[in-house]
Amino acid sequence: MKNRFPDAGRRGAGFWIAAAAALLAFATSIVYRVSYAGNMYYSFTVFLLLLLCLPVPAVMFLTKTDGFAPAVLTALTAAALLAFIYATYFDISVVLVGIDKTGFDPEFIVCAVLITLSFLLSEVSVYTKYRKDAPEQEAAS
Repeated sequence: MKNRFPDAGRRGAGFWIAAAAALLAFATSIVYRVSYAGNMYYSFTVFLLLLLCLPVPAVMFLTKTDGFAPAVLTALTAAALLAFIYATYFDISVVLVGIDKTGFDPEFIVCAVLITLSFLLSEVSVYTKYRKDAPEQEAAS
């Protein structure tokens, strides 16, 4: 049987960091959906962008265009982070101005940290080596 992924052993740190970022973003989408469902600060855009962070790079891997997966993943997580800030802007401003003396809700802190971590991981994966160098073959003289 022919190996469908002959260079699977040549994956560098960038691939594994991108995979971790994609899994974290996918898990964050579930946490976000559960935490903010029915809340006035819930945004379906944030949920959808985070949800797409797993299947899009996976499809890119299967179609052998995975060299661009870290950049696409970074774009998705950055858009999700900005959409999250936009969706919760009123809540942020109310807490920062001092109108709400209780502070941020735990759901907000958890989601903000998870979305930011998935963005940072995907950003790091862009700048790390995605594939290991091929071993040089010595020519027989």
